[in-house]
Amino acid sequence: MKYSNLFTKTSKDVSSGEVSKNAQLLIKAGYVHKTMAGVYSLLPLGLRTINKIENIVRTRMNEIGGQEILMNSLHPKEWWVKTGRWDSVDILFKLDSQTGAEYALACSHEEQMTPIIKQFVSSWRDLPETDIENGVFPLSVYQIQTKFRDELRAKSGVMRGREFKMKDMYDFHATQESADKYYEAVKEAYLKAYGDMGLEVYPTEASGGIFTNNPSHEFQAVCPAGEDTTYIDPSTKVMYNEEIAPSKISSPNQPEDLRELEKHYLEGVIGVNEIVKKLGVDIKKSTKMVFYQNGSKLIAAIVRSDYNINLEKLSKISGAGNLEIAAEELVEKITGSKIGYAGLYNLPAEVDLYVDDSLENLHNFETGGNETGLHVTNCNFGRDVALPENFVDIKIVKKGDINPTTNQEYEIKTTAEVGNIFKFGTKYTKAFDITFTDQDNKLQYPISGAHGLGITRCMGVIAEIFSDDKGLVWPESVAPFKYHLITNINPKDDSDVNEQITDLANKIYSGSYDKIDTAENVFWDNRSKVGLGQKFGDAELMGLPWQIVVSKRSLENGGIELINRASGEKEIISIL
Repeated sequence: MKYSNLFTKTSKDVSSGEVSKNAQLLIKAGYVHKTMAGVYSLLPLGLRTINKIENIVRTRMNEIGGQEILMNSLHPKEWWVKTGRWDSVDILFKLDSQTGAEYALACSHEEQMTPIIKQFVSSWRDLPETDIENGVFPLSVYQIQTKFRDELRAKSGVMRGREFKMKDMYDFHATQESADKYYEAVKEAYLKAYGDMGLEVYPTEASGGIFTNNPSHEFQAVCPAGEDTTYIDPSTKVMYNEEIAPSKISSPNQPEDLRELEKHYLEGVIGVNEIVKKLGVDIKKSTKMVFYQNGSKLIAAIVRSDYNINLEKLSKISGAGNLEIAAEELVEKITGSKIGYAGLYNLPAEVDLYVDDSLENLHNFETGGNETGLHVTNCNFGRDVALPENFVDIKIVKKGDINPTTNQEYEIKTTAEVGNIFKFGTKYTKAFDITFTDQDNKLQYPISGAHGLGITRCMGVIAEIFSDDKGLVWPESVAPFKYHLITNINPKDDSDVNEQITDLANKIYSGSYDKIDTAENVFWDNRSKVGLGQKFGDAELMGLPWQIVVSKRSLENGGIELINRASGEKEIISIL
């Protein structure tokens, strides 16, 4: 491609109000155009990069037997009602048709893929057992397609969009063993794909989120601009995301002499920080209780006040499913006080209570008195409040915490999620009543999995990581072109010199220059009215891996100049 034929141009400024580094660079370099927050058009260079990423992913999915299809973005409401996700997925775009029908813009495709296989699966013979080493693949289908998610925040450029490209794969099995084997195969294929892109990515244990109650794995790329925090056990190298990381306080609460219980009436003083300040107590000697409900089920959870409650952990331990903050009037009815004064002291016995292990062996602590305005200090288990049968881990992990199994303090990395894989079991096949006849002639539900990989998200993460103060620095595997050819034609120079520069540039561009294999892999800045300085500036911003300079100076030095964009190292390649 020649710059003179490219309709886009580089820009020094971003007038779109972008705050993310990746979007700023991609817009300035002419790779994307911002339509609105979280929505971007791919321009010629950006589309070439996306195509490179897609082909890397496509190759790795094909290696494990994936069959590529393309499904619809527009789904009937009925599919999502069947799976219970029409009302439970808050990021789902919902559309009203002029015909009166309701539709969803798909954020994932379990609701479409599962009905598709219904007409093709009836027997165990239609669901091959996973044996990839011997070339036997399960029923596995994938697509690379546009997705839509009604994100509340869209400030991370193409790393988190409302409209974006994703690879999603769906597999179906007759046995759990086959499903588990394929899950591991997908995990390995993902790691290979990310490696091909140049990314340092770790499989991270995570919750199933909006997709399943089963555990899953996220793929987290180490990225300073990432929105996630990942916790690594240094002894096992197992990684967890913040939602599920098991945590234990690094310094156990120490025994001490019991002090006399004190009551304090602080009506109008609300919030942990205000309470401990008013009472003059250490935040680590204070407690925080929150009431949650799932329908009619009401539970209370309490942690040490320097922690926050982890809803994922609480939901799993309580078996209460999706939890929401309890209605204010319900809490007041149960505790007999206004919001903000709930705690362990005088808590009604019928409350379903979960006490975090950060309170284990805690003495002389502060807690709410379940009376408007009342807080107590020097409260103690066994004397003032009942000792729980069990202390549980329901807190969000934080810096300094340890893994309760290995007793190792976590290493913490800032990361960006670039993919995830899930085990669904029979959740979706049961929802659509899809069955097959097993070898004993009994009806069974297929076991399924689903696996997503963010295509545009990978582009954004790569742009964040592979860049410097001059611009982008693409890895060769995803760069739109390998070489950025820069020619300097000066009308004041001898015409023979300019002709030599042009002839040599044409050879390089056409791939007929035998010193470097440049066939179909050159972007030529052939602009005649742009100075060499601006051409170099654009080349640095656009970030192609290698710059080839053909000028009077390079010829005088014996040939062409080859510059590595990442290192800045230069080499003269002889034309002889």
